[in-house]
Amino acid sequence: MTAFVVRENATFSYLRLPDTETWDSAKFQRFCELNRDIRAELDAEGNIIMMTPSNAEAGGKSALFFLALGHWSEAEGSHKIFGPDAGFTLSNGAVRAPDVCLVRNSVWVALNDEARKSFAPLCPWFVMELRSSDTDPISELEAKMEEYIANGAELGWLIDPVLGRLSIYRPGAEIEVLARPAKVDGDPELSGFCFDMTPMWE
Repeated sequence: MTAFVVRENATFSYLRLPDTETWDSAKFQRFCELNRDIRAELDAEGNIIMMTPSNAEAGGKSALFFLALGHWSEAEGSHKIFGPDAGFTLSNGAVRAPDVCLVRNSVWVALNDEARKSFAPLCPWFVMELRSSDTDPISELEAKMEEYIANGAELGWLIDPVLGRLSIYRPGAEIEVLARPAKVDGDPELSGFCFDMTPMWE
């Protein structure tokens, strides 16, 4: 049975639907088309997770990162950048919308028009998630980062202003945790990208 998952502070509420079938990405997309005023994700078990807006401060920090990575991407020329409104269907069936992500142009142009206008069937190769507040469960975000890596992401950054740390995820490698770094160099994956992290900790 499909469930809606609604986070209230650090807990979850489930709204059961009278439906015996697990939702897939196509059914979830139809649901989103009929309810354009909401933001949601679909997990690998077919549960719908309602996404509340981030607070203004967290939204501003995420925007700073988006702008910096966007400038790098435009100059570098081989990637397409996406913000939190773009959903992607991972190979495990989940539909996720990272706060910021990159898809290689070669992967994007290989999709047909139908795939591009849906929750595109791919995992971005780079993903960034930002913890918005102390009521945003860090374990949930860590699980999402692991899910991205397991489904094909090559690099993931989890920015946690609450604990003051940046966690860097790579396939087959230990998680690299940096305590309040002033700047982070994206090499080798994001060659030439250097991000001033100080606003993240303010």
